[in-house]
Parts: sequence; C-alpha cells; structure tokens
Amino acid sequence: MSNNKVYWRGTEELEKAPSFVKGADKEFSEELPIDQFLANKDLDSTNTSRRDFLKFMGFGITAATLAACETPVVKSLPYVVKPDEVMPGIANYYASTYFDGYDFASVLVKTREGRPIHIEGNKLSKTTKGGVSARVNSSVLSLYNKRRFDGPLKAGASIDWATADSELKGQIENIRSNGGNIRVLTSTMISPSSEALLGDFASWIEGGGESTEEEVMTAATVKHVMYDAVSAAGMLEANKRTHGVDLIPGYHFDKAKVVVGFGADFMVNWINPIGFAKDFSKTRIPGENMSKHYQFETIMSTTGSNADVRGAIKPSEVGAAVAMLGNAISGMMGSSDKISASLSSDDNNVEGKIKDAAAKLVAAKGQSLVVCDSNDPNVQVIVNGINEMLGNYGSTIDFSNPINLRKGSDVAIAELISEMNAGSVDMLLVMDSDPVYTAPSSWGFADAMSKVKTVVSFAEKPDFTSQNAGYILPVHHYLESWNDANPFGNELTFSQPTINPINNTRQWQDTMMSWMGSADSYYDALKKRWNSEASASDDPSVIFASKWNVSVQDGVTTMPMPEMAVEPVFNSQAVSAAASSLSSSSEGWEVDFYVKTGIGVGINADNPWLQELPDPVTKVVWDQYVTMNPSDMRELGLNTLMGEQQKAGMVRITVNGASVELPVVASPGQKRGAIGVALGYGKGYEGDRLIGENAFAMLPVVNGFIQYSSAVTVEKIERRYNIASTQTHHTMMGRKILNETTLSEFTQNDREHWNPVVKISNAYGEKVPVDQLDLWSTHDIDLGHRWGLSIDLNTCIGCGACVTACHSENNVPVVGKDEVNRTRSMSWLRIDRYYSSDADPDVHGDISQEKNYDQMEVPSDYPEVGYMPVMCQHCNHAPCETVCPVAATTHSDEGYNQMTYNRCIGTRYCANNCPYKVRRFNWFNYVGDSKFTDVNPSQDNLARMVLNPDVVVRSRGVMEKCSLCVQRVQAGKLDAKKAGTKVPDGSVQTACASSCPTNAITFGDINDTSSKVRENAMNDRAYHLLEEIGVKPNVWYQTKVRNVENSAEHTA
Repeated sequence: MSNNKVYWRGTEELEKAPSFVKGADKEFSEELPIDQFLANKDLDSTNTSRRDFLKFMGFGITAATLAACETPVVKSLPYVVKPDEVMPGIANYYASTYFDGYDFASVLVKTREGRPIHIEGNKLSKTTKGGVSARVNSSVLSLYNKRRFDGPLKAGASIDWATADSELKGQIENIRSNGGNIRVLTSTMISPSSEALLGDFASWIEGGGESTEEEVMTAATVKHVMYDAVSAAGMLEANKRTHGVDLIPGYHFDKAKVVVGFGADFMVNWINPIGFAKDFSKTRIPGENMSKHYQFETIMSTTGSNADVRGAIKPSEVGAAVAMLGNAISGMMGSSDKISASLSSDDNNVEGKIKDAAAKLVAAKGQSLVVCDSNDPNVQVIVNGINEMLGNYGSTIDFSNPINLRKGSDVAIAELISEMNAGSVDMLLVMDSDPVYTAPSSWGFADAMSKVKTVVSFAEKPDFTSQNAGYILPVHHYLESWNDANPFGNELTFSQPTINPINNTRQWQDTMMSWMGSADSYYDALKKRWNSEASASDDPSVIFASKWNVSVQDGVTTMPMPEMAVEPVFNSQAVSAAASSLSSSSEGWEVDFYVKTGIGVGINADNPWLQELPDPVTKVVWDQYVTMNPSDMRELGLNTLMGEQQKAGMVRITVNGASVELPVVASPGQKRGAIGVALGYGKGYEGDRLIGENAFAMLPVVNGFIQYSSAVTVEKIERRYNIASTQTHHTMMGRKILNETTLSEFTQNDREHWNPVVKISNAYGEKVPVDQLDLWSTHDIDLGHRWGLSIDLNTCIGCGACVTACHSENNVPVVGKDEVNRTRSMSWLRIDRYYSSDADPDVHGDISQEKNYDQMEVPSDYPEVGYMPVMCQHCNHAPCETVCPVAATTHSDEGYNQMTYNRCIGTRYCANNCPYKVRRFNWFNYVGDSKFTDVNPSQDNLARMVLNPDVVVRSRGVMEKCSLCVQRVQAGKLDAKKAGTKVPDGSVQTACASSCPTNAITFGDINDTSSKVRENAMNDRAYHLLEEIGVKPNVWYQTKVRNVENSAEHTA
C-alpha cells in the first residue's frame, strides 16, 4: 500500500493550476537570457566575474539583490575585519554613523552577501561608547522600506535626474543673476564637510550677480537655517546669556555622585541619551560610591522610573521647582538671596525631596549634575546658576568639549517663516527635516511655504513637507551614503555605503556639487578633506595605508578642535534677570508633550519593529494615547484596566482651540491634574489605519520659543477603544520576582537580609535550600561549555534596545496590534515593568501584616518602578522538556534548552508547562498569510532582505523562543577552533547583550572560571527568577539596589 502513495509539491500541482503546468518541466522559473548574453559583441573583451555572470543570468530578482551583489565600497576596503574577499556565508562588518537629526550613534553594520541585516554599536566612539538604542538598531529595516522614493519628481510626476538638474540649475542661475534669495532648511547638521559644502554653495551663489549698480540691494543671498523637531534652543540661549556661547556643553554623568533631573529623559531621549546612559550606569554599582539620582517630572518617563527618588510636578511647576532647589542650595551655602517660588499642589512631598536633593548636591560639590529639558531660557539660566554654585563647570560640565547634536534655532525658523510670508524667498531647499509636520500650527509653515517660488525637498520617503514641494530629489539611505560627523568634542565619525543604492536616488551633496559644475563627487570631497599620509612613526600598523582608510575602517578618528570665539565666563547677572521673568505655576489641567522611546519624533513612525516595541512604562504597542494618573481616571469614570475585553475610555483634549480625541491609559506616577501626549504620531500606518494624531501642531510658542506643555481642557467622550498591551498585571504582590533592597540595607547587612537563599520544605517538613531537592537527574553541567546570562537590574533601564536587537538578529515576526491584543506577541525577550503597591506589607507596613491580595494588585499613585528582562531561562531542569511528546525541545550538553523546529508538531504542552511564559507559538504563517501583509516586513520582497540567513524563519504551528543566539556561539567556537584557542571571554555576545547601552546583560561561559558571567553568577546579589520551583536556570539576575535610606524615601 505504501508503494502507491502520491505526494504533491503543493496545492498548485494537486489542482493542476495552469501556472504550474506551464512551468512544471522547466528547471528555472524564469526564462534565462542565454542567447542575449552569448550574443554580446563585447563578451570576449570583458573580464566577467562569476558574480556578474550570476547577476546577468537572473539569480538576483529584486533591486536589493542586485545592489547586494556589488562590493559595498568600491574605492577603498574599509572593513572592520579585513577578509581577503567577501565570502558567502560569512558576515562582514562595516563601521558607519547614524544621525537622523535627533538620534546619533556610531555603529557597526553587519552584512551578509552584501545585504545589511543588523546594527550594533561601535565601541571606539567616545560619544555613544558602543551602545545603541531601539531606534538606532531598527534603522536597518528602513533601508528596505518600499515607501522610499525611486527617482526625482516634479509636481508629483516622475522626471529624470538630467531634467531635474537642468531645470533647477536654470532657476538657480536666474537667482544668481537677479539677486534672489535661497534658503536652506535642515535639522541640526553635524557634518563638517556638508557645512563646508553649503558654505561653498553660498559663496558661489552670492558671487554670481552681474549687476554693478546698487550691488548690495541686488546681490543674491543664501542662508542656512537649522530647525529641530524637539528644540533645545532655550538651552542654547541660556548658555549664551550665562557664558557667552550658544552651544551645549559636554555632560559627564560618570563623574557625578548626585544627579538631579527636571524632566530631562537623559537615558533614552535627551541630547545624547546613549552616551549619557552608558556613563550613568558606571556609577550605579552598589556600594559607598554609588550615585544618587533625583528626578522631578510630570509623566512617568523611562529616566524617572529609574530614579532613586522621584517627585511628580505639573509642567508649569518646573520653573518653581528649579528655583526652590536653587534657594535651598544657596541657603545651605550661606546666601540670603531667594527667588520667589512655590508649587500649586504637592501631593507627593516634592518640597521635602527638593530639600533632600539640595543637601546631597552641596555635599557633592564639583561632583554633581543638575539637568533640565525645559525650552524656556529663563529656567535654563537658573539651572546654569545652580551648577555654577555647585562648582560643576569644568568638572561634570565641560564647555571645552561641546555636544553638537542640538543646534536648531527657534528664532531663525520664525524669521524664515516671515521671509516666506513676505514672498522674498525664491528657492527653499529642505533636507533632513519635515517642518510642515513638526512646526506648531500657529506658525503656519505650510501656508508660508506655499508663497515660495520653488521648493525642493531632499527627502528619502514621502513626508508632509515633500507633499507640498514642487520638486522632490530623493536621497540615499544612510547605509548607502558617504558622510562625516562631528557629534562631540573633537570626535570625527564616518558614514560609508554598505550596499549600492537600491533606488534611483542621490545624495543631496552630490546634487549640489553638480549644480556648481564640480567634476568631483562628494566622496572625492570627503577623501580630499580628511586624507593624509601616515608615517610609520605615527602608527606602524598603517605604513602602507592612508589615514583615510584607517579612519573609515575604524569609523571614528579625531579632528582639530575649532577655537571658541569667546572663552566661557559665567555671568551672574543673567540669573537675576531670569529669576524675575519666571513663569508662575497654574491651576487646572495641563498637558505634557513628550517623546516616546520607540518611534521618537516620528521619523520612524512607519517602522513596524518600533511600533510593536512595547513602551517601557505603559507596555502599549501600535497606538498613541493620553497618559493619566489612575486616580484622575477613576474620578472621570475612565477604565483603568487593559486587556482584550477591557477597552480604554476616550477623552477629547483641546489646546488653544485645537482638539484631538484619544484613548486614555493609566500611568501610575504621573502627576495628578496633568496628562501626557506623545509626539511623533499621525504619520505612521498599520495597513490603512493612520496611527494617532499629530501633536506637534498643538505646541504653543512663548516669547519665540516652542514649549512642550500647555494648559488643556479634558473632556470624557462616550467612545471606547481597544488598546493592545503586552502586560496587564503590574505588581509583584509580595513575591520575589524583581528582588530589590535599599543601599543602607545592602551595605549594613549580609545577603540573608536582602537576598536570602530560598528554602522549601522537604518530605520531613524541614526547610532546606531549594537546590538540594531535585525531581530530575543531574546534568553534567560542569563539563565543557555552559552558556548563560547575567542581568543586572541596577543598570537595566528598560529602554528596549535588546528587544529590537533580538528581532533583527533572530527574524522574530511582527504580528500587529490585533494579535498582540489576543496575547499572541512573538517577542523572544520581554521587559516586565513592575510598580510597587501601597497595600504590599513588604514595602509599606509590618511584614507580619495580613496581605490583601486584591489591593496588592493596585499600584500606588506614585510608585517605585523596576524593569526585568525575561527570556527563556535555559533551565537545566526544564519543565518544557519533560512534556514534549516528540522531543522537539531538548537539553544540549552546553546548557541550552534547544528547539528542533522541524520536529515540533505544535501541541503547546511546553508553553503550558513553562513557568516563565517565554515560549511563542506561530498561530499563523506570518510570512505568508495575507492578514499580516501590512505589518510583517517579511512578506515584502524588498523588506525580507533584512532577514538573517543564519536563523530559520519559523512556520505555522511551530513553537519558538530565545536560543541565546546559538548561531553566534557556533561561529565564535569555530573562530576559536581555527585559532587553536579556547573561546575568549567576551568574544561571543548575544544580540541583546551587544545592544545594551548600559551593559546590563552579560553573556558568557559559566564554566569558564575567569568569565564575567561566572563572576556575576557567584555574586551575593545574584538570584534566579522563581527560584523556589527548582528548575535551575542558566540566567542569573542581580538584585536591584536603590540609593535610598528606606523604601518610603522614594515615594513619601
């Protein structure tokens, strides 16, 4: 009977579909142009490589494949690891630079067969120090965005580059001859070569007039205006008033013993968050030198949630709170000068926390730091005065090494709008900016731009500004581009192409050089600017190479520091003037507009990895919403719970006559009487659904500076909205999950007080350590390798960089809002966020007090917060392994709990038996089912080029989970074998560990007695999650230590 079985290659063969019948006997699905190839007259005279032959023969079926078939860099070979040639199956890494006008990082780009597939940090950078953020490592997906422009457009119609150049160059010549005005609008520009090019362009334009009469009146002009989506212009103005220089100094969080923040989300969003978070984490090692962090803010930000002591204030109270801190410090230092300031309401002891912060700051003079994100120059001037009193300039604050990442001017953009309204701008060139989207509606930027004769948008993909431009000249993605950058001090970083251009695009620098008649490319200009021969005495390793090749290979080098026009000297009179101009706090509802950790300012709003990344605090995905304190929500009759059957209530918020309707999400810790609304929405889609509203349009402008808060009216409406969240239970309810203690408890007592060994009763009723009782036979875990993780809860900030890195490295599917709402999220790694509860007697009250578990589910109004990354724990006594009927999940001799995908039959017994709930089931064929076409990039022919070929894409009905990046471990072991050495500690890193900006995750061989992960596992702070169940994980957590005297100090 078995000999009569018939198999089909698919339903097409079974049903004898015409397309199958037609091609059934063909070896290739497409006709190969062999005759065309052989008929080429120049065939004998060419040196055709195998790669070119394969490309011509049709093996590359998409533009991205064709682009990937070319060597990424033609004129030099700046590989981080220099191979003899690009080998199939072997990854190559290129150093490059990411800067989108808001986020900066020096990065390493992993490529496979010429395709960029993964982003990691460059450890040689002094600015970002090897870290990346979720937005940075997700940027590789944007390279394969099918929405990117493919060729220039005029009035919405396609034209060729020659036509575009000819027409625009003709208009420029008219402007040069007739004395017109050209304005160049960009976000902050940190490229020295690009700025020099704009200077050359301006000189070329302004030197082109033919008139000799009234020359000044008729001369053409060019002006470069920088405008940032989230402005730091108030800070620049304050520094100009107090120090005479309009720049942002370097901040050294690693030198600060006490840090006080007013709204500045410096761990994920403020100025240089990757570098700041890295430096700050160095001071968070529990002990005598552990830093102390105070945060005063409105919403519960990622930075605020990590603070030792946090105070909730309204946005209008920021100035008063800063002044109160200054008063307290000056009083302690013997001064009688006071600024009149008070809070309109204080329901969480902010005044007491400010006094305590002042005492700690004074005790740490010269080793402290006060930072603020206000865009009000008067507030920033007072912050500068506080840092001056504390002696922080020249120590933790450094004007000699400024940060160049925020240079936008609110005054300059307002002047440009006035010029456009007056009809005096003949041509507007817009680069790396979307002002129609980000500018406050009160400025009327779109209306003003309509009065400009010619608007040219150098956009990568459609945005609000390009839709209103006459010409669109599409630019390369940064992974296709050459550039340089000076982000900080004298550091110079480089961008280089890692793939040939996928679309018919061109760098704006090349376009501008062609307009000026230059025969050189921008690459030539860069190389001429920075190339110099290195002698053997300078660096023996580059005797035969130029400085250029070495610099591009490393991705970073140094440049001469430009001299400051004015030596910064503090002007105390500026503080007195600012004090008299402080705004007073107000009554009524207020709104705080903030930047989300995921999509940022909206540049990445169409990136599905970031839309599906849970917000660190709320855990919501794929939506914009209003955040509100749960007590306020209950008073308004809004639902504080979330889940598939628990729809969120909605409100209408109105700012200066503009209204939007949004769902409301509970956010414990947020100041009562205030709401939060995220910027960056209203331009990203999930299928046909526009996600959120553009909150930038609602921003007020006060005294010429954009403000990110306002008075607001809040009105409940009778609508409900489904919110998708990855976490609906928010407290630990007295369990030892995220183990934490205070610094005083940690230093004054042994581990039995703050991290006791877990004991359970044996058969005789005796309490014994859990590791002495076993249901399973013991593995030989001490032989060979034993791979594992250590996670330091003191330095994990919950930023999510590890989550997106895992998606990128392991081809984790994006499933969309509806599936997440059905608790079918596919992330291999989740970050649990826990709030403290007033009802928990372990935190508040007598430990012998009876526990009310209903009340313990409710977070405090102003809770403590902790983050805990949870992935497969790779248990040595794994419950999942014992229930799989087909041995699809088994234990390796190197400590892995491993999956055999082609053996899995999808019983889901393993997921049911996993105590950590970290196994994910493929309910659908996410790479093929049309239901997920709009959200899963793997279904797009172009976007699937980002998939890692070392990791199989899982099919429907298969269970998947964290593998500890086994493909990386195998590669590392092979490298060590070829080198004839053991695997060096640190040479192999999981994607999550390599992406973490604070080094909270450590990976290594636990059996290597010299490894860092072994050292951490043996530390007194180490413990296992759910240790009492005795499954013996290979993942250790380090107890979180808060720098407070007692738990009540944080929330009192």
